[in-house]
Amino acid sequence: MLTPLISLPELVADARKDHKALWSTVNRLLPRLRRVQGRDGAETIPHMEPWTSPRGNNWLLHFSTRSTGPAMHPLVWCSDGNGSIIALLITPTGTTYHLEGGMIQHYGAHVEGTADLLEALQSFFFENHYYTTETLHEFSPGIWDVRVTMDQGLGLGEWDRTTDIIHVRSYVSYVQLFPEQREHLVALDARRAWDELAIGQQAERLDRALRKNETKLRVA
Repeated sequence: MLTPLISLPELVADARKDHKALWSTVNRLLPRLRRVQGRDGAETIPHMEPWTSPRGNNWLLHFSTRSTGPAMHPLVWCSDGNGSIIALLITPTGTTYHLEGGMIQHYGAHVEGTADLLEALQSFFFENHYYTTETLHEFSPGIWDVRVTMDQGLGLGEWDRTTDIIHVRSYVSYVQLFPEQREHLVALDARRAWDELAIGQQAERLDRALRKNETKLRVA
């Protein structure tokens, strides 16, 4: 069972022990999701299911149906023992994403208007469950600055290659990157606008949005 008394790599190893039971649960849930899809005629059905493993770990299972078929992304969480939360997006093997508690707290306060960290985490993960990572530069041996492209925005943080854990420390939505058009842009339009920018323009807008977030944190 996950506990804040062990290290992050130990938390990852413990959570992976749940995967056999997790996939048994997923196989039971998929027929119901397929029936909903057939009834509604939807191409994608975003759905999130809370699940507690037989070993007592708390998971959020995000389901969607893509053109290639059903997709599921699992996140496990626990209290950090100091009033915050530890959240790990874990696959059976490979890189783990650690969504840091401060980032989740900021998202809850300034995007969702809630101080409830679990509620903020659920909302964040429902909106941002598919991640790809761009490595920027190595600033110390084995530690790389990274930018994580998500469904609704960008995560910034560090990739520890010795543990294969990416620590996501801050987040900016695509809509935040275009404050002059915020009232008129939806997330998909903002993502397209971001992708059309030159690298220098992207860096300028991202730096401006991050400075604004830091100002909000100081005020709070």
